[in-house]
Amino acid sequence: MKKKITLQGILIIIAAALLGITGTTIGVMALMNQAPAVTVENFVGKTKKTVESWRKDNSIEADRVSYVYEYDEEIKEDIVISQSMKKGDVFKTDSKLKITLSKGADPDKEFELPDFTDKNEKEVKAWFTDNKFTSVTYSYEMNEDVTPGTFISMDKEAGTKVKRSAEIKVVICTPLEGKEVLVPSLSSMSKDEIASWAEQNRINVSFVESSNDTIPAGSIISISVNENDRLNPGDTITVEVSTGPADQGEDRYNAQPKEDPPANVTPPADNTVSGGNPTSPTTPSDNQSVTPPTQSQPETETGTETGNTHPTTYTVPDIDLSLSWGRDVPTIKEYVSGIVYRAGIPGSVTYEIEEGAQNEIQSISPKAGEPITDASQIKVVITYMN
Repeated sequence: MKKKITLQGILIIIAAALLGITGTTIGVMALMNQAPAVTVENFVGKTKKTVESWRKDNSIEADRVSYVYEYDEEIKEDIVISQSMKKGDVFKTDSKLKITLSKGADPDKEFELPDFTDKNEKEVKAWFTDNKFTSVTYSYEMNEDVTPGTFISMDKEAGTKVKRSAEIKVVICTPLEGKEVLVPSLSSMSKDEIASWAEQNRINVSFVESSNDTIPAGSIISISVNENDRLNPGDTITVEVSTGPADQGEDRYNAQPKEDPPANVTPPADNTVSGGNPTSPTTPSDNQSVTPPTQSQPETETGTETGNTHPTTYTVPDIDLSLSWGRDVPTIKEYVSGIVYRAGIPGSVTYEIEEGAQNEIQSISPKAGEPITDASQIKVVITYMN
């Protein structure tokens, strides 16, 4: 007996067929629109910036890629040493990638200073360069008892154990009758270019930093010699470099120093000899006149220094750590340097940058009120958040 198919039954069958077709279409479209799997690349030997570009390009949350730092004698700073996932691994929804970055050579590693007697300039510099010393400065003197171009002295004795970050001053003998050096247009050069020219020609250069409302930071204000002047190897010139407006360092924090600095403070000197490293100011040779900016000197605890470019002792200023919270690293450095500048302390502050929970000054040593002889003895640890 044949069953009758009602109109209602026909409509139900058609609806079911349409639903089946629609479901299949949606499924196919979902498969077609599914994002391709993210695979991990080989980051070893590449920069942190490369890793971050990969993370952002693949819309990976920042907290799923973490960074740790460790010292490495061979790999340069901020270069990837290792990674927790291999190249080609699929980065799943619950995956986390750990990247180990280099902090560069350990500044606290110790070396025994060799005896450089009779060593030439190239050999001396090669030893410090090969061992990655960071604060060695060279000056040049005439000495009739020493072969020109060879080692004269060092401010630390041979056999002494020192950290590679230690400040070391080396004196090299320059010829008694060397070829005169014609001064180029130094005012058109950068600070690094002047330092390079001075090293190549064995000219001592003392960089003095001064605030200036019109000349941008890092630009040259004045030079103690003129273009086409003639110098002898071993002569000293003074170059005044702008640090920008005097209040630049602290005004961006709307903060003021807790104590007013001494009147007419001599700007701190990031003095360099040849290679652009900090050193004490040097004395002009007899045949060359140097006229640095004339300013009165700050007083030390024992009174006003006479006969020296800078006092021998200073006091670490009080720096409000809370004013660094949430600031970027360059701004934090500028804040600290501004306070040190106002305290009349020569040289440059030493900074150590570490990864942390937020951007801030983690510590400052020595403590406020303790004596120092140069700003480079102030160590500031800054943490930053990725």
